[in-house]
Amino acid sequence: MLYSPYLLLLSITFVAIHILRRTSKEIPSTITALTTVLSFFWGFFLAPWPVKLIIVALLTRLDKFYLRETKFLG
Repeated sequence: MLYSPYLLLLSITFVAIHILRRTSKEIPSTITALTTVLSFFWGFFLAPWPVKLIIVALLTRLDKFYLRETKFLG
């Protein structure tokens, strides 16, 4: 299948995020954070362009939501 490496990296990213949320120790937290970031960027590199467009669109929407929330905090 064409998307299997991308799906594998996406699942690794989600598992690492889940582990990151459940642990409070410093070293496992750092390792899972690095794994999450590397898997996301590697998966983004391997993804086909329609998936990249969807990810970029979601990230820009998330940025607008985050900026709207911080505007009320200030």
